[in-house]
Amino acid sequence: IFNFNTIGGMVFGNRSKKLFGRFCLVYMFLYCFEVSGLKLFAYFGVENRYISGFILLFPMAILSYLLNKNFVFRK
Repeated sequence: IFNFNTIGGMVFGNRSKKLFGRFCLVYMFLYCFEVSGLKLFAYFGVENRYISGFILLFPMAILSYLLNKNFVFRK
């Protein structure tokens, strides 16, 4: 709930509780995407999860912003 309020209010200026379901769906998708990315890096030999997480950091931030902007908090 904290992430929903801060992202919705501070980034997109929208705290409507009606959007919480879509926000949860996007959050679950992003979680699955990141876990899959970590497993993919491990499969290709990058065993250090910190390095894998760092590589995924920027693409995940961009994907998170775009999904929240276009799917959750669209105007």
